[in-house]
Amino acid sequence: RRDVLPLAKKTKSIAVIGPNASVARLGGYSTSGTRLVSPLEGIRKKAARAEVLFAKGCGLNDDSKSGFPKAVRAAREADVAVLVMGNSASPSGPDGADADQTEGEGRDRCSLDLPGVQEDLLLEVCATGTPVVVVLINGSAVTMGRWLGKVRAVVEAWYPGEEGGTAIADVLFGDFNPGGRLPMTFPQTTGQIPLYYNHKPSGRGDDYVDLRGKQPLFPFGYGLSYTTFKYSNLRITPRSVIPNKGVTVSVDVKNTGRRRGDEVVQLYLTDLYASMSRPVKELKAFQRVTLGAGRKKRIAFRLTGKDMEMLDKHLESVVEPGTFRVMVGGSSAEGLTGEFVIRGQVTN
Repeated sequence: RRDVLPLAKKTKSIAVIGPNASVARLGGYSTSGTRLVSPLEGIRKKAARAEVLFAKGCGLNDDSKSGFPKAVRAAREADVAVLVMGNSASPSGPDGADADQTEGEGRDRCSLDLPGVQEDLLLEVCATGTPVVVVLINGSAVTMGRWLGKVRAVVEAWYPGEEGGTAIADVLFGDFNPGGRLPMTFPQTTGQIPLYYNHKPSGRGDDYVDLRGKQPLFPFGYGLSYTTFKYSNLRITPRSVIPNKGVTVSVDVKNTGRRRGDEVVQLYLTDLYASMSRPVKELKAFQRVTLGAGRKKRIAFRLTGKDMEMLDKHLESVVEPGTFRVMVGGSSAEGLTGEFVIRGQVTN
């Protein structure tokens, strides 16, 4: 089926729904701002010829469903529904209190599900059959097990600032091709926490009796855009080197889609055999590259002894001899791999 994003400029009607739709969330430790643009305002300005139907649906963190019927009606009448959901990290009340503040300092949560009845609202809107796009306003990871398979797209906006509504509308309508990457791992369930890409090896394995196989919902470094990229021709030179000499890693990256876009090329390193327990992989370098449709570019990284250092049992920085595995790709989960060998040892 056709991708719902970017939204077609000829879209006749859009339902904008959710507790974060008509407000501009700036995040914790932010000022009140000078010119705030909410997602609803940004969409209305961008889609000036479309009918934009608004329904809040519910609050961020309450249990009232009285707004559900209006939101469902709006979704049924629209060509597409944009649900702006998530959290708030900044108090907005006159005394610094805000019932809608769902995360931030002193606001820890024991669940990463959308708070309140937001997920119930989302499911009822999905049941209308109208294509649904979810825009998340948040500062922490969000679990999506109940609803991810029912929506057509998810836009992670974080706390996007004063002009956040304008930026979100630019992404939704394809006037900007997003190229962001996740700075954290999104788990499938809250019980997996802590879950991060650079953990130490463990005998237990990345597995649960009730959650087999792939562990992250979205891995560290992950992100999609309106185009696609292909990696090929990984080269590592030299394959054997002494610690004070560097290694060059290069790879071809091709834009295989129909639009100009950004790819964040990421290089991860694994020390296969060491005297101390080492992470299963570590991000050592990355480059953002902009490529037109069908264009290809060779990307090169230079690794030095500093990239191979570790702390030994005496807490001294050393580069130990042994084999290192390189992975280059678009996230921490997959990429092209190769190896090189360090001969001799250096202590700094």
